[in-house]
Amino acid sequence: MTQQGGTSNDGCIFKINTDGTGFSKLLNFNGAANGNNPAGTLTLSGTTLYGTTNIGGANNLDVFLKLILMEPDIQNCSILMLLMAAIQ
Repeated sequence: MTQQGGTSNDGCIFKINTDGTGFSKLLNFNGAANGNNPAGTLTLSGTTLYGTTNIGGANNLDVFLKLILMEPDIQNCSILMLLMAAIQ
């Protein structure tokens, strides 16, 4: 996962084999639709990845994402929660 890069320079999620082959982008972040500047690490549970972004979503705050992994790529990306106000 990168904080910048991808088609909108808002970050992306990629996959790569442990030997360095098979690189491909799985998801481009694009601001309002699914957040930007992903933060922290991704958590894998079965075939689902969970992650967060620092910015983005309808209120330009954090986004919590659920990404369903199916070969060969992510088949579904859903936003679990958009923050409506900054957490103090």
